[in-house]
Amino acid sequence: MRRTAVRWMAWIVPLVASVASAQSDNAMVDAVIRGAAESQSIARWEAHLDDSRSSRTLRQAFEYGRNREAESAVFNLAQGRDLTVQNEWLRSYLAETGGVNHHLRYLLWLFGTASGQFPGRLEEDVEVEILERAFGEVEREAPTTTALEETLRTPESQRVMGLHNLTTRSTAKIYLLLQSLAGHPRFWDRTFREGDTCEARFGAWTQVWRRGISELARYGMFTELASGHYEHRTYFGLFNLADFATDALLRQRMHMFLDVAFIDIAEFSLYLGTGANHARGGHKSRAKSGGMGSSFEGGLKQLYGEIWMLEPPGMNTWRPPVPAILLRHRHERPVPIYEIANRHPSEYDNRLRSRRYNYAFVTPVYVMGASLFDPNVFNSPRLNRGSFGAWSGVITRDPDGGHRRGVYLDPDYSEGSGYHGSERWYVQDRDVMIAQRWRGGFYQGHSRIDFREGFELVERDGWIFCNNEDEAYIAVRVARGGYDWLTPNQRLEMNDEDSPIIFQTGRAVEYGAFEDFQDEVLAAPIRMDDESLVYTGPNSPTIEFFLSVDPYRMPTIDGEPVQVDRESNYDSPYLQGRAGSCIVTALYGERRWEYDFCETTMREVDPTLVDAGPSFDGGSESDAGLGTDSGAGDHDAGQSDMDTDPDRAAGGGCAAAGGSSHSLALLCVWVLARRRR
Repeated sequence: MRRTAVRWMAWIVPLVASVASAQSDNAMVDAVIRGAAESQSIARWEAHLDDSRSSRTLRQAFEYGRNREAESAVFNLAQGRDLTVQNEWLRSYLAETGGVNHHLRYLLWLFGTASGQFPGRLEEDVEVEILERAFGEVEREAPTTTALEETLRTPESQRVMGLHNLTTRSTAKIYLLLQSLAGHPRFWDRTFREGDTCEARFGAWTQVWRRGISELARYGMFTELASGHYEHRTYFGLFNLADFATDALLRQRMHMFLDVAFIDIAEFSLYLGTGANHARGGHKSRAKSGGMGSSFEGGLKQLYGEIWMLEPPGMNTWRPPVPAILLRHRHERPVPIYEIANRHPSEYDNRLRSRRYNYAFVTPVYVMGASLFDPNVFNSPRLNRGSFGAWSGVITRDPDGGHRRGVYLDPDYSEGSGYHGSERWYVQDRDVMIAQRWRGGFYQGHSRIDFREGFELVERDGWIFCNNEDEAYIAVRVARGGYDWLTPNQRLEMNDEDSPIIFQTGRAVEYGAFEDFQDEVLAAPIRMDDESLVYTGPNSPTIEFFLSVDPYRMPTIDGEPVQVDRESNYDSPYLQGRAGSCIVTALYGERRWEYDFCETTMREVDPTLVDAGPSFDGGSESDAGLGTDSGAGDHDAGQSDMDTDPDRAAGGGCAAAGGSSHSLALLCVWVLARRRR
């Protein structure tokens, strides 16, 4: 009898713990949703409008400053309040301004005839005046129907668009203005000077956007990836498409794309505490402002409900997905130590399957990463806009204050004189990264290494050792020629511009005291001659980095050449997908979500778990021009290219996800009991 009770307890205790964990996850997600919903609070809006010192802005317009009267008009029009008064103010505003500025665009997309949010709240003469101005802007900037149809004939091996701040902001803006024209009875059949109508041009451009977003989701997302300087501008256009596109297929595809993009941000980011600035690791393109922070941090906090913003009351808008919320807010992740290898498009000829990917090694106390590619494939004429000016390195956390520290290779940009640092190419395997100046890169400045102040620094036998609060350790070695400090303990310049640089990282829980880490690194085998650098870290395979530059020779890891044309498109414990596959899979613990970018559906896979949202079936709509290749119809999420080890082992549990209840627990007990019989 006692033995039977023990067996039952062995089943029930983990089950109860799993249910409790699921309830905790649900509470966290609900808190984020409630926090984000505060953006539409009537009371907060009224308090903001009554306080001339309030600096809150509309989320969709936060980049471009503010206009208190325009905000008041948005607030009242969204509630259907004082429509005559608001339209009268708009007449006055139109008389004072030229063109279609961001306030007028926002009002048109929210309240115009073609709006999917609050249609019909602009009076006819007001809307027509805005549309007349919009017509001229669209005629100047939008591609013609003929050009768009030619784009749709692009071979399936090439992408039809790239995503970086300039094109995303501009093309999204013009597309949505064209949408407003095509949806108005006085403009839909108006002819441009090229001979095509608003309706025809809008239809063709919608097909390009549908295909382009699907391609980028299946082959890598951003040409200008994670730029701390420009990222908020890139997302500005994407949010507008997700919120205002009236084509149901495109809008849902944009929602799914943003879901995957936010999971990507979260998995690359070091947890610094709820409400703290995030610390995203890995490669960062065009890092004019450096790579330690991001201009997008304020937008992230707003979207996660950590600080409130302004949104029109009652607006239907995109919110971050459940896996991104859990990754951002959970310090203890199901897989705490992991690698990420996600492709990003960057080749000048618009090759869809880019031979470049963003790699990072993530731990609870640091993240290290870079962009891995074959320098023989890339050179300045073939490097797509947005891929240069790259940042790479290590970011650590301050366990007390939530601040970021790091050791990194910065492009060193200054306004007016451009980038001063040199481009580099890399090899990395988990806690070891080796970098060298890339002579084919766009920028050929000084070879420098930067150290964010706050570390305990020790220089021993050619190595620079950094201790971050007895929690994370970093060792850096300029392999040849030595270095000089430009700013003591903050910036050094290498005497040999082409010397390889070794980064070795570690955690106190692995190595013990800081001195023990130093001793183990100093004892690690390292050999360098005219041909190559060979290094074997204390807990790492042997990496050989070849020094020839014409042609370059790919590094090897335990004798195997590094492969940059990978079968996977997303490869981590939290995001997976094969190159070209329709399916992108998000994972968190036992939970699993599938995004199908061909059928335009999203679903949480296990039917016993709470639905992650209504499934959208876009397959019935026409999707002419959606390019696919031999892998595009493959609905297999794909297997990870990476080996597994105990650090990456995910936990189990019958009810490992949200919405668990006593009835679900009893059901699990019954199922388990049946299995035991």
